[in-house]
Amino acid sequence: MQALRRIADAGHSVVATVHQPSASIFFQMDRLLLLRRGGSTVYFGPLGKNGSSLVNYLEGCDGVRPLPRGTNPADWMLEVVGEAGKAASGTTAPGTAA
Repeated sequence: MQALRRIADAGHSVVATVHQPSASIFFQMDRLLLLRRGGSTVYFGPLGKNGSSLVNYLEGCDGVRPLPRGTNPADWMLEVVGEAGKAASGTTAPGTAA
């Protein structure tokens, strides 16, 4: 990840697929394209400091429990997206219209 960070800092675009990153790797990313099963977009945008932009977005969705203190936001976002796939009809899941 340090090599990728140096490439990005030099002004080059870096696109990578990362499955369940550690918090330290997650916090090095600038932007995130979060897809749910089937390929639909849940979130696309900046991560913000310590993932704050993503966390604020997801916490603003109906039925999403707040990020527990001390939890890796990358792990939490995967749980949230997984739970959204199991949500009952009639609820608003992250990345869907009501």
